[in-house]
Amino acid sequence: MLNEGHRNLGFSTYDSARELIDDGIDSGAKKISLTIYQGDVLKNSWCWLYEDTGSGIRSSTLRDVFKFSKNLEPDILKNGKYHWGLTGAVLALAKRTDIYSKTIGDDWYYTYLDFTESSKGLTPQVYKCAPPLLTQDFDFTLRNEQEDSGTIIHIRDINEINMPGTYNFDGLLRELRNKLGETYGDDLVQGIEIYINGETAEAIDPLLLNEKARYVQEYGKSKEFCKFNIYFGEIEDHLKDKQFIDEIKEVYLNDISKHAITVRLVCLYHGNKAKLPVDLKPSIINSGFYIKRNKRLIGRAEKFIIGSHQKFTHFRAEITFSPVFDKFFAVQVNKSRYLVHDIIVNLINEKIIKLLKPYFGEKSSSAPSLIEKAINHYKLSPIETPTIIENQEDNKSFSFNKKKI
Repeated sequence: MLNEGHRNLGFSTYDSARELIDDGIDSGAKKISLTIYQGDVLKNSWCWLYEDTGSGIRSSTLRDVFKFSKNLEPDILKNGKYHWGLTGAVLALAKRTDIYSKTIGDDWYYTYLDFTESSKGLTPQVYKCAPPLLTQDFDFTLRNEQEDSGTIIHIRDINEINMPGTYNFDGLLRELRNKLGETYGDDLVQGIEIYINGETAEAIDPLLLNEKARYVQEYGKSKEFCKFNIYFGEIEDHLKDKQFIDEIKEVYLNDISKHAITVRLVCLYHGNKAKLPVDLKPSIINSGFYIKRNKRLIGRAEKFIIGSHQKFTHFRAEITFSPVFDKFFAVQVNKSRYLVHDIIVNLINEKIIKLLKPYFGEKSSSAPSLIEKAINHYKLSPIETPTIIENQEDNKSFSFNKKKI
């Protein structure tokens, strides 16, 4: 039975959009569309039409698609966290949602979530239905793309859609495309297509490393100057609370000792800043650590280790982790709220000192001072300069020479 608390799990408009897209990507969709349009003009309400070409939802599973339940064995290759996201996302937007889905070789099936009914303990049924394309007067973007499989979600009577920094509907759509382009940049460059009101979101790489992403060619490619992994075993060695580890092992029954958090340190190209939008320009605001859970960006420009200072305007870093490490990032259900554990920050700090000190340091060098020296060097060095990495076999650093730069 649902109550008002289920409608207030912290999902913003953007969180809800990402949750729908996460589910589409997890289902193998190559094309995803979200169309936002005016509903009842007198009520000033809005509607969302979501479409994807994923594997669809089986009719036997569709019955439980809106239930709140904990997935005890989450897939570490997928973005889903528990079985709360879809329900929390749609309830945050509106009280009524219709869902249609088709799997390969099967018919279309339909069910719905009505908050008023569910709050009274009523359970919706699953119905076989004709293809929505033939029966529903929706403005489909993926028309004729879902012949084999796919999912359609129609969210009605949304009272408010809000994206910070936008002042009109066109601005909201533009901001949504740009933010999704950054959040799902890795997926977009690998061929997944995301449409917002019929227009594609372009891949954006905040590290300006991927030449297939927007702005990288115009501005200039960054230099990745250091890369290392933090393995689960290393974290375990530093953690006093062994129950913390046991809880993770209980959820992930497979061997997790070889899983790692990957960290990349980057120096931006010293190019013409006018070629970049505000959110990408070298600046104090945009410098710092960008955090990805799997391939999905969940945090940007975190200032731990470096703080906020003009000398780091050309520094960016990326931290990538799988759901195995969720507890160390305190990832919540909507996946946009997190807190990096002190152990992770300390290990990143230690490895930066270990790897950069032979080239840029003195005996008492700190991680910020080493990063500053590296940035000052790499801003003027050729793009082909090799990356300082850590040898995973003997845990020693190696690079293009053994002399200080």
